[in-house]
Amino acid sequence: MLSRGTYGIEYDENRNTGYQKYGWLTVLIPVLVLIVIFTRSCKPPPNEDPAQATRFDAPEVSVNRESVSLRRHFFGNWFGSSASSTNTPAAALEKDAPPALPKTSKRIPAQIQKLLDQALADEQAGNLADARLTFLHLLGQNETAELYPFIERKIGQINSTLFFSKQPVPGKTTHTVVRGDTPGRIAQRFGCTQEFIMEVNGIERPETMRIGALLQVLDSPVFELRISKADASARLTLNGEFFNRYALVTGGADIPPAGNYTVRNRGKRTLDHSDIWTGLPDDKPRHPQDICWITLSPSGITLQGTRNISADAPAVRFRNPDIDELFLLLPNGTPVVIAE
Repeated sequence: MLSRGTYGIEYDENRNTGYQKYGWLTVLIPVLVLIVIFTRSCKPPPNEDPAQATRFDAPEVSVNRESVSLRRHFFGNWFGSSASSTNTPAAALEKDAPPALPKTSKRIPAQIQKLLDQALADEQAGNLADARLTFLHLLGQNETAELYPFIERKIGQINSTLFFSKQPVPGKTTHTVVRGDTPGRIAQRFGCTQEFIMEVNGIERPETMRIGALLQVLDSPVFELRISKADASARLTLNGEFFNRYALVTGGADIPPAGNYTVRNRGKRTLDHSDIWTGLPDDKPRHPQDICWITLSPSGITLQGTRNISADAPAVRFRNPDIDELFLLLPNGTPVVIAE
């Protein structure tokens, strides 16, 4: 028992528990860990091994890789960045950008630049008829001489789309099928090929054509094909206007002698199943099961694709899609000029 008297409280520093003595470390250590993570996330990503980077980089689109960052995740808006801008693919950013023009040695005048921009914008928006007219206008300007290959390529792409579809374009007209019509008779009336009529209007067999059907046909077309040995290319015009340019597969030395020729006849043969085209995609014919060629008079020169056909006379070789297009467009009697 305690005896009566006065007592006091003394502090014994040697009796502190471990938790009381080192409790401040339980707060300091998490703080240090957070500081380390925060500072490391702010550093740029380390340099990659070039060999490893080559294995995983896509050939067309280069994507910037970013390390995980707590700073960007929690404080991105405070530092002027956002998740949407950092995660947007490069392809999505360039999707709506118009194609870049090739560089020229001279500065393009402002008015010409405006027309070029308008033509590219119309093409991208699907207004192909307007884009075609603008490109044709630019093709005759001296200021765009260095851009002629680019402009010709654009016109050729647009023409191949417009003329082989049911979209209206100058040079085509609409014909209503009446009793007694056949693709051959309609072709003779309008001066085009029956193969073009069947291709554009989706007619597989002449007997399936219905009375009253609306057909897209070429309206009295006047084509001319000029083959240049120097350029190893062929330039096609329609009614005096540029239509398309085709690169030849062989060099100029392999082209038959220069002279003036005309289309005498056009041939097409359906291949056996074992012979159907299985080559390069960019040389795939319009119809892989068919092989087409064009014979010229008076010498019997043939215009043909990269596939071999039986021909004793010299030949001018085109890519298979190009000879298929020429086969559909050029009626018998079309002038063909081979120039040095």
